Amino acid sequence: MKVLLIRPDEYAAEAEIENTLKAMQKIVGGNIEVFQRINDPVVFVMNEEGKNMGLDLNRALYDRQGNIMDVVAGTFFVCGVKDGDFISLSPEQMEKYKRQFFEPEVILKHDGKIVALKVDDPEPKKSIADQLKDGADQAAKDNAARPSPPKNRDKPER
Repeated sequence: MKVLLIRPDEYAAEAEIENTLKAMQKIVGGNIEVFQRINDPVVFVMNEEGKNMGLDLNRALYDRQGNIMDVVAGTFFVCGVKDGDFISLSPEQMEKYKRQFFEPEVILKHDGKIVALKVDDPEPKKSIADQLKDGADQAAKDNAARPSPPKNRDKPER
């Protein structure tokens, strides 16, 4: 089944997955929960306990007015649905949801509201978590390379 796979801190990608409950649970890392918008023949398949498990926040889900209504924690995917069965996304559906979910998002709380900021680097490199770790590692190296400040010679030693 052809789906759009969306992982935290990564660009969304087309993927071919098995259409079995076991395969879907493995992808999302636990029991699945399904979210479907009214009058839209696709479903978002996610981990039903993602937030409670502390999985990384992934993407915001918006209402028709563009307001954030929820945030998905952990990996999820989008697939088609027909007569209650999961099916491959059509090419049109794939393009629609790629436009919506392609860029990773940083989810923040600001002034009592949840804000989702898209990471708009067109070339995927490293995940945001890896970039932060690399920055912290570089700062530690820079600090270690600095000479220690001179001891104050005006103060008497004890």
